[in-house]
Amino acid sequence: MDSYCIALGIFDGVHLGHQYVINRALSHNKFGLKTAVFTFSVEDMEFKHGKRLNYIIDNRSKLDILNTMGVDSIVCPNFNEVHNMSGQDFAKDILHTQMNAKMVVCGRKFRFGKGASCNTTDLQNFGSKYGFNVEVVEPILFENSLVSSSKIRELICNGDIQTANQLLGRNYFINKPVVHGNKIGRTINFPTINQRFGNRQIVPKFGVYSSSTLIDGQSYPSITNVGVKPTVSKDNTPIAETHIIGFNGNLYDRTIKVSLKGYIRPEKMFKSIDELKRAIHNDIETCLK
Repeated sequence: MDSYCIALGIFDGVHLGHQYVINRALSHNKFGLKTAVFTFSVEDMEFKHGKRLNYIIDNRSKLDILNTMGVDSIVCPNFNEVHNMSGQDFAKDILHTQMNAKMVVCGRKFRFGKGASCNTTDLQNFGSKYGFNVEVVEPILFENSLVSSSKIRELICNGDIQTANQLLGRNYFINKPVVHGNKIGRTINFPTINQRFGNRQIVPKFGVYSSSTLIDGQSYPSITNVGVKPTVSKDNTPIAETHIIGFNGNLYDRTIKVSLKGYIRPEKMFKSIDELKRAIHNDIETCLK
């Protein structure tokens, strides 16, 4: 049976701090250890440490990012299947018996076991008992700010997408199926795609963003309105509506990745469709600049 170095964490967003933990695990390849990630689906976790968890990216996108990092294996059980396990049972039954851990890497704030009752010191003690070492990684700072999922959520909610992207180490993106909208964009020569956010997914500050949209491996400049489209809709459910510059095709029901790059202006209700069209023209010019 292969021996593993395991990176432990929820890895919501897979930001710079998470990437550092995983890369530390990957560094143990030189000692003959394969690399595994143990994580949970953020869609399964309604609460984290007693607080409601609003996730940054969906689990499918998270797993895609983890796979690109070169890990050998990802273990992602349903949270409800293991959250009542004691810390000792988790270390013995999962890390030791199931995953054959010889090294475990986690962040300083990592907690585990029923009710998040165990910390990294407990993990080191269990490691001594069950035959694995533990490397605890200190938090990462970016320009004197702690890199954390909570900080990134705050930045996204405030519309500071550029700083959020720096802490993520990549652009924040929406990777959802294209759904049918009211098709008003086509009538004013600005066709758009509409994407709904997941339940409990962080919704960026309402407004217009410069963005890029990936279609069949090609990236197109685009503008994305996040909000409720008050000029043309009475639906209060927030969506991401994107006009893709230089593309005109049918994307309905396809899962499309739209990356937000910069905040242009707040969402607003216009007095007329003509006023809306002029604003979109200005948004496109800003995006292309």
